[in-house]
Amino acid sequence: MSGSVNSILSNAASGLNAAQAGITVISNNIANAGVTGYTAKNLDLSTFMAGSQASGVRTGAVTRSVDAAVQASLWSSASAVGALTVRSQVLNAVNATQGTPGAGNSLADAVSALQSSFNLLQSQPSNMTQQQAVVTAASTLATTINNTANAVNSQINGVQTQLVSAVSELNSAMVTVQTTTQELVGAVSANQNTADLEDQRDTALQTLSSLLSLNYDKQANGNITILGQNGLSIPLDSQFSVVTSVSGPSVSQSITMQSSDPGIPQQNVTGLLSGGQIGELIQQSDTTLPAYTAQLNAFSASLANQFSAVGLQLFTNGTSTTLPVNNVGLASAIEVNPNVTPSMVRDGTGTPNANTSNTAGFTGIIDAVLTTSFAPIVGPNGKTTPGVGDQAQAFVSQQSADTAQATSDLASATSYQTTVASRFSDASGVNVDNEMGLMIQLQNSYQANARVVQTAQAMFTTLLNATTTNGL
Repeated sequence: MSGSVNSILSNAASGLNAAQAGITVISNNIANAGVTGYTAKNLDLSTFMAGSQASGVRTGAVTRSVDAAVQASLWSSASAVGALTVRSQVLNAVNATQGTPGAGNSLADAVSALQSSFNLLQSQPSNMTQQQAVVTAASTLATTINNTANAVNSQINGVQTQLVSAVSELNSAMVTVQTTTQELVGAVSANQNTADLEDQRDTALQTLSSLLSLNYDKQANGNITILGQNGLSIPLDSQFSVVTSVSGPSVSQSITMQSSDPGIPQQNVTGLLSGGQIGELIQQSDTTLPAYTAQLNAFSASLANQFSAVGLQLFTNGTSTTLPVNNVGLASAIEVNPNVTPSMVRDGTGTPNANTSNTAGFTGIIDAVLTTSFAPIVGPNGKTTPGVGDQAQAFVSQQSADTAQATSDLASATSYQTTVASRFSDASGVNVDNEMGLMIQLQNSYQANARVVQTAQAMFTTLLNATTTNGL
């Protein structure tokens, strides 16, 4: 009899312990339901066997409900959204200098306005108002070029500043990954609960994914390997630094990676980092924005040279009529030649021609401007370069297309990220309603096992009383 009561009592006690442990886990889930990075925890339960006889409930480890495949997609989407957010912000800032489409204040519109002013002057070459209108249109064009070039330079400076901040965030996340990994390895080795540590590390990995496109290989012992997209292996103790170099007006940045192991040399990893905010910041700083600057400088040189070729030095770089070597900085400096008077847009800035300079109806310079300066350029090798109007339109069209594509891609990537995040939340997040339902079940189980314990205790008491009464 007593053996049966002991068995009942033991089973009920283990049920009480299991219910209490389960209630603790569920309470923790509900309390952290809104915490970023927290995943729902489950208490592993199994039947305790004494030989072939079930003898209660065994409580196991607290585990997470995480779909690894969905989590990998979530991290990948974080990288895409991080990169496209940077791209969209940078390109939209440059595109803003072109004004609202159709408003007539883009770079191409300014070239068209200058050409129109020469057309009007051609019909009234001695009209001082029309002459001044040409100078004003040329000044507007120069200012538009300056503003666009300065916007690009501003974004380059901004991107370089953001890169320093992003690398600092990368280093902080790497420290968290290294620390939690060390704790995880120790916890796994000691057969301790690792669920909360895994959440902490995954939150840091989510941050890393928004900064770079990375792959993670988690090992059963709690360790992890981090790999970049270009075969770059990133030791967990790695720290990154931004190295700034100045060459004339140009400022460039590179990123180095250094392990705490003195035997591993510092490595320049700029060209190996891709995706995420950092990868896109590098792309914008080293490729996209410098290409825009080069286009604007080349356009500015073509503009100045085309007018000079017909005897009208209408544009200079602000300090000299001689353009800088390689046109470096020309787009930011180009302006209307301060020596140009309104009448010079008709007569030219070269040596006056006795046969034409004093003729009120002279249109030689104007005709040459309209037929040559805005026309395609034929080089010595016979290769034709688009005219300044086409060059301006090509820049505006390409930059606008780049911006529109970045905006569209960001919207798509964000939508996908939202979908994946929802799937991850459904599979791994805390569903408060479900948790409350489980809580009620466990409370009922606790109460039922408590009654069993009470009953068993009463049976023991009755048995003891009976034994005493019978003198046993």
